[in-house]
Amino acid sequence: LPDHLKYMAQDKATRNMNLDFFITAAAGGDAVSKEIESECNQYLARQKCSYQVAKGYGMTELAATGVTSTPHANALGSVGIPLIFNTVKIMDIDTGTELSYNQTGEIWISGPSIMLGYYNKPKETAEMILTDENGTRWIRTGDLGYITEEGLLFHKGRIRRIYITTHEGQPAKIFPMLVEDSIRKNDNVFDCVVVGRLKANSANYEAVAYVILKDHKFSQEDIKAELDMLCRENVPTYMWPVEYRFVGEFPHTPIGKVDFRALEREAQEEKSV
Repeated sequence: LPDHLKYMAQDKATRNMNLDFFITAAAGGDAVSKEIESECNQYLARQKCSYQVAKGYGMTELAATGVTSTPHANALGSVGIPLIFNTVKIMDIDTGTELSYNQTGEIWISGPSIMLGYYNKPKETAEMILTDENGTRWIRTGDLGYITEEGLLFHKGRIRRIYITTHEGQPAKIFPMLVEDSIRKNDNVFDCVVVGRLKANSANYEAVAYVILKDHKFSQEDIKAELDMLCRENVPTYMWPVEYRFVGEFPHTPIGKVDFRALEREAQEEKSV
């Protein structure tokens, strides 16, 4: 998981380690922020490792990895290129049409390792696996992403982490990773997670940002003002966080992923107190 690399890069005990024997310093199982990836790449270079952080993307229904970076197909923030015989396409989540380069939609993957189906669950299988007019079977990953002209896949979060709201009387969507990317542009932000909480007496959501700072030499009010400015410059008004919460770390699931559900509950419960 990304946190393992982060802890290694920050641990005083590893500062003088020679890592020229490292072939792959890989992270998977959760998204790697550009800030953590960049910090780990700088650490690996200082420790004489010839390789940068390797990322990948996959799921159990694909028998694990379907996309991976290589030494020659690696970019900050990307998860790499499809494994041989795998194909990736991006589909519009509203219209179901295939999108072009650099357009964000749902990631669909076809390949020889797609599962036959969920055991004794034909309905769930039919929702997950679709067969096109050419007989090709596709996994609907439930994840957002886009592909560049170079063929690199960028993962942009789970569809279930899209929060529905309204803007000028029309339905709108809050994409947490867009807000997180904006907040991370601040030099004093180490990492952040944005979750949605229900507005009072409404079925619509508003954004709440949890932020880990690199240091605390500036006041939280000053930092909030800077983060507000970044969001105003980079995302629509309905995505602007209504609250910033500064924390020392994020809650994690038993396998080490950021526990978004715990943050959602905390944001909702503390608001209702």
